[in-house]
Amino acid sequence: MTGEDILAAFVILLTGILGSGTTSFRSLPPAIL
Repeated sequence: MTGEDILAAFVILLTGILGSGTTSFRSLPPAIL
């Protein structure tokens, strides 16, 4: 993984935590999973 990939994954995880269970979380692409 490159630095950008790690940053992107970190941002997505933070967004998921902040919006836990919201539609904004569900709309995120599951590319990192």
